[in-house]
Amino acid sequence: MIETRSGQNERDQSRFAGLVLGLLLLALCVQVSAKDSTTPDVARKSSSVRAGSTLSTQPSSKQALSHQALAIQSLALDLVRYGDRQKDALALIQAARMQQGLGTQVKEGSPRSEAMLLQRARSYAPSRADLILLMDDVAASASRGAQAGPVLEHFLVPVNELQRLVVRFTGGVKATFALNSDEPQKLDVEVLDSAGKAVCLRTGTTNRECSWTPTTTSDYQIRIRNVGSTTSEYSVFHN
Repeated sequence: MIETRSGQNERDQSRFAGLVLGLLLLALCVQVSAKDSTTPDVARKSSSVRAGSTLSTQPSSKQALSHQALAIQSLALDLVRYGDRQKDALALIQAARMQQGLGTQVKEGSPRSEAMLLQRARSYAPSRADLILLMDDVAASASRGAQAGPVLEHFLVPVNELQRLVVRFTGGVKATFALNSDEPQKLDVEVLDSAGKAVCLRTGTTNRECSWTPTTTSDYQIRIRNVGSTTSEYSVFHN
């Protein structure tokens, strides 16, 4: 069955209503969550984004992510998708503010970075003085800097392609990895330790979050395969 435009809009509006409810529940605790999940400065690695390649992501931080931080980051990414689909500047502004509160680390130029979110928000509402003031406020807050929080990256994976992400996690600290996508059921996720042993597998309708505690500091390989019928866009974040 082909979904009509009105059907798509109704689905988006229903989903946005849920996002707004989530925002109301989380708005008062963003700063507390950011304090719980912030970490010392972490060196950043460059990554080559090619289908089927091994993508070296930024190294993990030395502190675990709270459940609250995971929920806020997931909600922010849902807002980004809604905002871009509906050209809703306010949704992107709120997503940028939430990531700012968490101290989310995103590479410069990434479509999920605060700067790029605000740039798109400006293009969606170029004549809205009230929203422009909000954008300027978020941008000014970002310029003051923040401690490092979750590491966030964004990728595309073609049909039936396998992508490998390498992340170094700290021994004795709870490791958390999460994938956020509009259609997560299209993406199989497997996490392997340095010996090639699987520590997490997520397929089918299960969530795409993995948590474990490494015994030693070492590199973990995260395999993501697109089992759907179209190219898939996804974001990943970890401590």
